[in-house]
Amino acid sequence: SQNAVEAGGQILLNGNTYQVQYETTPDNTWKITNSSLLDLTVEKEVVGELGDRTKKFTIEISAQDSKGKPMNGTFSCEGAGNIKNIEFRNGKAEIELAHTEKITIKDLPYDSQITVTEKKADGYTVAYAINKGENQESATLSLTKDSEVKVINKKTDIPDTGIFHSSTGTGILVFIGILGIAFVGISVFRKRKGLR
Repeated sequence: SQNAVEAGGQILLNGNTYQVQYETTPDNTWKITNSSLLDLTVEKEVVGELGDRTKKFTIEISAQDSKGKPMNGTFSCEGAGNIKNIEFRNGKAEIELAHTEKITIKDLPYDSQITVTEKKADGYTVAYAINKGENQESATLSLTKDSEVKVINKKTDIPDTGIFHSSTGTGILVFIGILGIAFVGISVFRKRKGLR
């Protein structure tokens, strides 16, 4: 016979991991609930020519259980660098990711309430895409399946150099420069001619 599983413990059935919960119903019968444990992947993407692909961005993950209680504990993870575990304290954990890096947090409880928020990075805007959906301003989800949040940054702080960045703008500047040189040349030529 197998040993009894404690409340909050895990069991493996048919290759899937479940969390076991017990509760007493109003008619004094026991209710045993096996909830599947799910994975959350957080991925970083930097877009635009000015974005730094080597920069590490700090991302906070907030997690509450299905009853709104802040999650605590250590969870195994896979992905960026040598990170093997992530710890939630009072429902919060932090990670750092650069362009194309991602991390998968394993075996989170079913129906966890997840919010992914990037800490402000000067000169960058941020958007979030949940499960390959449309970009949006925030990322909050109920974990009812393995899920992914992509955090997308775009560099917007362009130094005011007065130089156009498009090929058309560059062409206009070159043309204006040639006209200026021609004008100066003609003026000098006329002055010299007038002195004779």
